[in-house]
Amino acid sequence: MANTRISLLFQLRNLSDTGSWEEFVAIYSPVISQIARRHGVREEDVDDIQQEVLLQMIHTLQRFTKDSRKGRFRSYISQITMNKIRDRWRKSSRHAGNIESPALIPDVLDSVDHWEEELNREIFQSVLQRVQQLSKEKTWMCFDQHVLQKRSAAFVAEELGLTENAVFVNCSRTMARIRKLSLQLKRNIYGVETVLS
Repeated sequence: MANTRISLLFQLRNLSDTGSWEEFVAIYSPVISQIARRHGVREEDVDDIQQEVLLQMIHTLQRFTKDSRKGRFRSYISQITMNKIRDRWRKSSRHAGNIESPALIPDVLDSVDHWEEELNREIFQSVLQRVQQLSKEKTWMCFDQHVLQKRSAAFVAEELGLTENAVFVNCSRTMARIRKLSLQLKRNIYGVETVLS
């Protein structure tokens, strides 16, 4: 991912740039969905929330200008997500005949923490998938079995026909690749210190 997040946001102004939109959707859709689930949105409504947020982003990104005084992009998209969740809560309360209780509406400050947590989780999963694709099968199996599955290096080495040292070396190389790709992706995402004006 060579583009900085700011350049990606500028590229998204061009609605025909499907590659940029695919990248944007791949990063943010799972985070929007998890935040919606965490705040009690019914599973059948999660996709609607996601689509509403992304649709609003299509309209908003057409006016994108860099303005660091207005805050960070991830705070902005978090705010949009929470507004859509609140709207959904209000609509469901009215349909159910309930009087809306402010205590039931999710707190924005709490949502920013959840947003960061979900975004970091999504970054990690995305990087793991990418590293798996880039790795040789045995190299990935060493990492998966020893680090992710927490099996002993001796057991993994015997199972794969390698030495224990080879398992450690493969795990170390895989971890280095994960760190490098994570750093690149985080720079792309967290490099945005602006919202839309």
